[in-house]
Amino acid sequence: MKKQCLSLAAIITAAAMTFPSLARAGTAEVYQASMSLHGLFQGTNDLTDIKEIQTAVFYTKDIINLALGNPFNGAVSSNDVLAYVNSGSTNSIIVYNKSTGSNLVTVATVTSRGSVSQPNVTDFIWKISVVDLGGATNSFEGGELQAEGSKTTKGSTFDVDSRVDGTIDADSYGNGFHVLVPYGSLTFGTPAIGKIVTTP
Repeated sequence: MKKQCLSLAAIITAAAMTFPSLARAGTAEVYQASMSLHGLFQGTNDLTDIKEIQTAVFYTKDIINLALGNPFNGAVSSNDVLAYVNSGSTNSIIVYNKSTGSNLVTVATVTSRGSVSQPNVTDFIWKISVVDLGGATNSFEGGELQAEGSKTTKGSTFDVDSRVDGTIDADSYGNGFHVLVPYGSLTFGTPAIGKIVTTP
């Protein structure tokens, strides 16, 4: 009987050693962002019913509405803001609710393509991968943008100002469209508007 107890203890010990330790959740600061995308897409002329290149402009509220599946030109709650989150390994553009301190939806992930620093200024290039939100009435269906800009620091504060270009795919009431974005902008900075729980 003693032998079996020892064997069982050895099995439990060995099993415990093979399981990886659980990673701990952390917190990241959230910065309110402003974004605009000036795009071109193939539409149809309302009078002639002929296909033509049309323009589309997405401002911050439009991006929030598309991300949340709300009507494109609808009002946006003052608690729902576009935000940038730097959580270490994964940086994101999200719709953040200030009253609950939560991420309502992730719009895009942001990865660095490189940076060059000088005193108080860092010039950078970012890849912004738009997330396929899927299933909503109005939603992003993917795309890839590039942001080139500068981060300017003054003591403990900073401002990020960047130019944006690339492509996005979206769906408006069942009509999908591919948008070429020749120019746009993404800006944000301190102070942080809140914190959010992140997973490693």
